[in-house]
Amino acid sequence: MTSTARALRLRMASTVVVAIVSVPLVAQQTSAPRPGVVITSAPPPPAGAASVPPLSPDAQRLVDQWKQDHAAIIEQLRALQLAYRDAGRAEDAAAIAANVRALQQRIPPVSPALTADLVSDGLPGRDEPVRLALFRDRVGETLSFSVRGRDDQPVWGTTVYTDDSALETAAVHAGMLRPGQRGIVKVRVLAGQDHYDGTKQHDIESAAFGRHPGSFRFMDVSVSRPNRTSSLASYRDLVGQSIVLPVVGSASGEVWGSDVYTDDSSIGAAAVHAGLIGVGDFAFVKVTLLPGQARYEGTSRYGVTSQTYEQWDGSFRLEPAPPPWTVQLPGGEDASRLVQLSTMRGRTGTSFVVQVVGVASGSVWGSGTYSDDSSIAAAAVHAGLLKPGEMGMIRVTTAAGQAAYVASEQNGIKSQAYGPFEGSFRLERVK
Repeated sequence: MTSTARALRLRMASTVVVAIVSVPLVAQQTSAPRPGVVITSAPPPPAGAASVPPLSPDAQRLVDQWKQDHAAIIEQLRALQLAYRDAGRAEDAAAIAANVRALQQRIPPVSPALTADLVSDGLPGRDEPVRLALFRDRVGETLSFSVRGRDDQPVWGTTVYTDDSALETAAVHAGMLRPGQRGIVKVRVLAGQDHYDGTKQHDIESAAFGRHPGSFRFMDVSVSRPNRTSSLASYRDLVGQSIVLPVVGSASGEVWGSDVYTDDSSIGAAAVHAGLIGVGDFAFVKVTLLPGQARYEGTSRYGVTSQTYEQWDGSFRLEPAPPPWTVQLPGGEDASRLVQLSTMRGRTGTSFVVQVVGVASGSVWGSGTYSDDSSIAAAAVHAGLLKPGEMGMIRVTTAAGQAAYVASEQNGIKSQAYGPFEGSFRLERVK
């Protein structure tokens, strides 16, 4: 019933496509192996394929010229993308970014939708919040901006806001976004009002104000939903955020770096290498997501040898996490997929809180007490603690393995029966 996926993970090196396209393409990639992986021969060409002869000097000059033109076009597109982003044309900026990804042979978005993550792709971040006062001469127009919800900036008004209110916090006050959640918001530029009402909504308190020369109101929002997996590499857009995770120390996982590790390193082995826990010990650690580094230095520490690697696109560092423990992601995202309950077997009664978004599908074995390879998000719906799509804080308590797990159909989820299994958990909602 349980299985361990064993795969050789290879670094991906990009190649260049000799074509200019107007829609995103699926990138082809060649693989550069990890240190220690030996490739004895190149794969044979497809049957019937002819080898590519070297170019003549004249042809090579044309290819070299194309490369220079290609770089210049990319630079011009980036400048236009930046102008669109800062002019309230987020969808146009995202469309350019998607096409630049294709031109550079990078992986395009999983969804064809123009997501908020694309808008600033390849561009420097904004240092200041979006202020609609810069667009006061565009009354009646609808503008779109890619923002991440925040709860720490000033806002004046309700429904209609002063144009010096921070767009990121006003979006939370209006219920368009949650703090930390990213989305493309559409706003209508309005004339100034004689009065703005202050209210408290969605844990944000806006202030009242008198006459002000410019206003705005929200029209729509498109929320980004990144394609997440259990790998830290799928959370690179959350650089600077920290996640508390349960970890069991390991001496066998692959690790690259020292103190700062590549985001495909084993967290359990990195925790031992960093001196936080011993091999086989269990603890909760604070994982802080960091940008990619130009180089990762390998060292030997506490029985774990990490490897050296050059540039990589994502990193993390570790530190102890004091109780109480809450596994949580910004923006109300589901964090349960990051929890590997099977690593906690033998630690019956361990309890922690997880931010969960209920799902209507997923493998579930048992009723009330579930096998520890069951989906936490689906089990929470089966137990009646959440509805599909609803976010809530769920307490997970590990339990001993059961002799049998009983099947039942509850709240639209049909769990399965199973015989003896070595690990279990129970759930309760905490708020």
